[in-house]
Amino acid sequence: MNIRLPDPRLTLVYRLEATLGEPLDLGAVAQGHRRIVAQTGGTFTGPEINGKLLPGARADWQITLPDGTALADIRYTLETDGGERLYVQSRGVRHGSPEVLARIADGESVDASEYSFRTSTAWSSSRRRTRGSSAALGPRARSTSPDSRCVRTSPRRRWRPPSTNSPNSSSGSCDMRSSA
Repeated sequence: MNIRLPDPRLTLVYRLEATLGEPLDLGAVAQGHRRIVAQTGGTFTGPEINGKLLPGARADWQITLPDGTALADIRYTLETDGGERLYVQSRGVRHGSPEVLARIADGESVDASEYSFRTSTAWSSSRRRTRGSSAALGPRARSTSPDSRCVRTSPRRRWRPPSTNSPNSSSGSCDMRSSA
């Protein structure tokens, strides 16, 4: 039986624009090459929440593998305009050709279409309106300029499964070859 999987349906939660500090290079560790890239400031906007990136422990604790692939562990705290605080953690993978990854490592501005950077984001809050949500895999892009470095990320809320009446939903086996 060949059953087509449903297309994911995602909605924007917010778009974060953060300025980045100079990377702190810790050197070779057991997993690869460790760098910590601090987020020095930023704001976020979305259809339902807006606010700022709070000072404190906020950074990308990065491991770069020998082939240039970067494993991201990004943690930060947001404060909405209404005073709600959210702890956010994203884990992700950035990959591309060796040439493109070398340009990124050298601090060049590289168009997001030249590499892949996908993250899985989760957040928590004590406030009911923003409590206990998570986002599906989402795109992440980085741009640089001579006077600042900026990262833009747009987590998307997890898609809801289609109704049981949908022609794309079914129990049983499915053909994963048509998943793209």
